[in-house]
Amino acid sequence: MDTYTAEFRILTQKEDLDLYAISEDLGLSPTNTRQRGEARSRLSKYTESMWGYEVEAGKEWEEIGDALESLLAVLMPLKCKISKYRSKYDVILWCGYFKSSFDGGPAFSAELLQKLGDFGIPLHLDTYCSSEENTPSQSNVSST
Repeated sequence: MDTYTAEFRILTQKEDLDLYAISEDLGLSPTNTRQRGEARSRLSKYTESMWGYEVEAGKEWEEIGDALESLLAVLMPLKCKISKYRSKYDVILWCGYFKSSFDGGPAFSAELLQKLGDFGIPLHLDTYCSSEENTPSQSNVSST
């Protein structure tokens, strides 16, 4: 089954973000933060700072529309505050699309597309493919 995550992100490569100030200004507690230069893994560091917010941290949604609608319900009343960050930072709606097969894909209703357009923030959709269905099943493996 395909699943989705949705997160509002404020990002910058140029400087560190004042994570506390953003949280205070928006009245939201971030669910994902990082500062440029922090360790990403043993061998790499983050090249950008980020303040991120998910409605339900770590939740994987079955419908992309439900994920985005829940996020927009929280963010739309903050649209004016959010718009001031766009002049200094990259501000996006980020969706993770976790694909389990090679057919189909997300569908967006006209109403949701209108709301996204009215919100005025770019939508980034990152696709991640599971390799579980690409491996031969036991019934397809011949034995000699």
